[in-house]
Amino acid sequence: MAVAGGRYLGEIGSDDASVRRVVKKLARPGVELRSCSEAGPSGDGLKRLIESLGRSCAVIA
Repeated sequence: MAVAGGRYLGEIGSDDASVRRVVKKLARPGVELRSCSEAGPSGDGLKRLIESLGRSCAVIA
């Protein structure tokens, strides 16, 4: 699920390409993009991917 600015953007795939597309779509100059992922093996991978795109990602339980 993707939510930005309090708006539901829909479901996104869990594959790297889908995540990259969403991050690119939401990233704008002067806008702070914050994200979080669920703690666990799959959440850690998502965190690493988002951080590799130059964005921060918190891991939550």
